[in-house]
Amino acid sequence: MNHHIQTAVFGTRFNKKLEMSINTSILNHFFRAFFSVPWYRTQSQYQLYLLEYMELHPKRNPFFQEHASFVQYWVAYQNNKPVGRIAAWIDDKYDELQSSTSLRKTGWIGLFECIPNKDIAHTLIETACESLRNNNVHRILGHGRFNASSQIGLQIQGFDSPPSFMEPFHPPYYESFFSAYGHKMNDWFSFGVEEKSFTEYLHRIQKNESRYGSLEEQLRQKGIRIYSPTKKNLPYEVNRIVSLYNHLWTSPEHPQFSPLCKGEQKSLQQAITVFWEPSLIHIAETKERKIVGIGITVPDINEALLHFPYQFPLYPSLWSLLKQDLKGFLRMYQTIHGHHFTRARVLILGSNVPFSGLDTALYKKLYQAVKKSGIQRISASQIADSNLPMMNPLRRMGSVEKVWRVYQMQ
Repeated sequence: MNHHIQTAVFGTRFNKKLEMSINTSILNHFFRAFFSVPWYRTQSQYQLYLLEYMELHPKRNPFFQEHASFVQYWVAYQNNKPVGRIAAWIDDKYDELQSSTSLRKTGWIGLFECIPNKDIAHTLIETACESLRNNNVHRILGHGRFNASSQIGLQIQGFDSPPSFMEPFHPPYYESFFSAYGHKMNDWFSFGVEEKSFTEYLHRIQKNESRYGSLEEQLRQKGIRIYSPTKKNLPYEVNRIVSLYNHLWTSPEHPQFSPLCKGEQKSLQQAITVFWEPSLIHIAETKERKIVGIGITVPDINEALLHFPYQFPLYPSLWSLLKQDLKGFLRMYQTIHGHHFTRARVLILGSNVPFSGLDTALYKKLYQAVKKSGIQRISASQIADSNLPMMNPLRRMGSVEKVWRVYQMQ
């Protein structure tokens, strides 16, 4: 069958100002086609249109202004229907971090969706890679979703269970498309921890505490306390969390990391506020109020949307999308604030005080809160294969549930 690629360049940053290269009507039409591809491809996962719109629109997502010097989207059509999509971009902040180890300019491809058609998939991938090469890129990585602090990698294992909040989801056949064009750079893991597992882990901690004293007391003697913030202090706490996060994750243990910038901090604060469950957020600080550890877990909102009934016609109206989103948000709100959720997702957990027992204390606080909330399982992801300090304890607590792969394209 004949197919063709329709392209639209959303913008290139000049002097930190995003210049639109196509008019609004064409942009809106293209967006509707770009958005329709994953729903047209499968209806196995419900996605909120508003969240997708805010992330992909160049005037809504701060990533475009704070990170990107080049972004381009493509849609593939077959018989006048959108059947595939892809994006390419250059993250200047990521390149700055890599400059000490490599002089090669890096580009990314991602947001890939496609029907099971090898020719269309390869045309999309090759088109995106060629655009990056034309912009003096010498190393191309994928699959990604803009900032690697968000969602990273192409899913290659773990298709028998639904994804948790902010975990990438892709059909199994995508792997053959990307493996044909690139080789493995590294993998990212999700660890599923069931109620029985974290109960056993708590028992092991308590056994050690009976010999050496409680972890909280050991940390108190070192001048460190762990607490859950109040909603009133959330803006202040988010700024501190992001500062420590950017410091901790700028290491070989977190490949493809790109620091969160000012606009992304605001987005994180809004997300935490919406999905707020204070007992699942823990901050460790010294007597001087220096933050040294963080543990952020949120209710898994995908649980509320797992069996959500929806329809997504080709080229849907804006009103039909918003109406479905309002129903979806209402279900999420009722699930979270009514404490009806049984699953949670660990977003961030780490400390910069090695060999202090702080990481273990953060896990203890998390599991105590999980048991009290009636949560039956948690997902700890995405953990890089090079992050042994996180991988080793999680292997003792649970098991690998999903795997995502980052490819270097040839």
